[in-house]
Amino acid sequence: MKIIVTGSNGFVGKHLIELLKKNKENIIFPLDFKQADITKYAEVKAYLEKIKPDQVYHLAGFASGAGKDKDLIFKVNIEGTLNILKALKVIGKPVRILLASTAYVYGNTPVCVKEDGKIDTKSFYDQSKIKMEEEGLKYQNGKIKIVITRASNHTGPGQKLGFAVPDFCSQITKAKDDAEIIIGNLSAQRDLFDVRDCVRAYELIMRKGMSGEIYNIGTGKTIEVKKILEMLIKISSKNISYKIDSKKMRPSDIEKNCVDSSKVSVLGWAPKIALEKTLRDTYNYFEILVK
Repeated sequence: MKIIVTGSNGFVGKHLIELLKKNKENIIFPLDFKQADITKYAEVKAYLEKIKPDQVYHLAGFASGAGKDKDLIFKVNIEGTLNILKALKVIGKPVRILLASTAYVYGNTPVCVKEDGKIDTKSFYDQSKIKMEEEGLKYQNGKIKIVITRASNHTGPGQKLGFAVPDFCSQITKAKDDAEIIIGNLSAQRDLFDVRDCVRAYELIMRKGMSGEIYNIGTGKTIEVKKILEMLIKISSKNISYKIDSKKMRPSDIEKNCVDSSKVSVLGWAPKIALEKTLRDTYNYFEILVK
């Protein structure tokens, strides 16, 4: 089985490759900037034509909190995706493709939402992902099978700064006892789970998911960001206080986001890793970095 993972050098990509390599029948091919720029069709087509993959996990693109450059976000997240699909269509080999979207397309969710829930995008990132879904599904045919995932927030060892958990871990690991750290919004509620559970879901959906379908991935419950911070401080065994800085607040923050994952659970998936372990593993990862 020849498998391409786009965004292979990213946070989720690395964890996915680690999982896929456990099956000795899989031959994994990375697709990151070193192999091809997904915004350049000729580069993408040349690389895909050389490999002729059986599966493509498309994870590459700008992540949430990507910024305010709408044109660039859309170019990478939409045009980049379509370049891959156009090339695969021209190559003409049967292929299964997983397009990684986001639960943020639902916006604020008073209750955990199913795949047919109302779309309420709040940022250029969210908008780019829903457009990617819509345009991407147009490439489905007898040879191209597409599944779409909408995962809620996932974290774990290896996640870069710019997200709540790694930002907290970075500050706490560097702080001395009795120090004060500066943080942003603590009131938001997130359906947070482990990246290692997320990639298990990706692999299962790729294998068993029905072409043309969308699958939510999450725990079905939320936790307040303040609670996450307090859990990490407890893990550190340090006496640390915190102060909210309005400059760190994101005006477009979604206050509550949660998905109903019953559809993927029918395929046999459920989160296995407790949040406490996820946070501890991530904290330990950052603790090693500061030594």
